[in-house]
Amino acid sequence: MIFPKFNNGHIIDKIREQYDPLALHVKPHVTLVFPFESNFETVELQEYLSAVLAETNPFELILSGVTLTGSGEYLFLNVQKGIFE
Repeated sequence: MIFPKFNNGHIIDKIREQYDPLALHVKPHVTLVFPFESNFETVELQEYLSAVLAETNPFELILSGVTLTGSGEYLFLNVQKGIFE
């Protein structure tokens, strides 16, 4: 996860408190790797991700709107502008 600086963090916090059971434990964030099962050891995965992310330059990210998954487990802030434009 990365923890960007949000100008409207209080709005994000209010939405998360309503829907996210971890809102009081984890700051607003962008998930870089969604949880998955793997045969890799945690250390191997951390080393790989560190190497890949070390080559990633900073980029502007603008989020707008919220999508709730069909099962209601996750909230997603929709990317309006970002690295994959």
